[in-house]
Amino acid sequence: MAEKQGPEYIVLPTLGRIDYNWTAGRVWSIAKKAMRDEKKLITTQCPSCKTIYLPPQPVCGECYVFMGDNWIELAQTGTLLNFTGPTAIPLFDPAFGKHMVDEYAHGSIELDGGGVVTMHRIGEVDPNELKVGMRVEAVWKNDGRVGRLEDLMYFRPIRE
Repeated sequence: MAEKQGPEYIVLPTLGRIDYNWTAGRVWSIAKKAMRDEKKLITTQCPSCKTIYLPPQPVCGECYVFMGDNWIELAQTGTLLNFTGPTAIPLFDPAFGKHMVDEYAHGSIELDGGGVVTMHRIGEVDPNELKVGMRVEAVWKNDGRVGRLEDLMYFRPIRE
């Protein structure tokens, strides 16, 4: 009896980078324009259960309510929930298609008034001085903002 063979797959290696663009969609475009043009973090909040979504979503994942244009502006200050030191192993950055070494510590920040920014850069501080509960504030690029999360360069400790 002959052994059943599966399909033969042919692998074609790519010889270069393939660039492409895609739309951010209506909801993301509104939030990205606010980051680019006004240095603001805006997002959606469910009108029913009051859940805050970051990134913004058109429909609530908790109660499935369409959020329409129920936008809120998030605070640019918050509290460090957790953190990790600078990476020693180069990370692959899919946005740029190359490896990178990131000299920043990263952390999750609970913004004042609600919303959590997860694993964003923490700057202007020695990683050994980071503490859970530390108060931080957003630092934006002054020039060259394009509407990406990288426009918010990092969060830094609030020195009181």
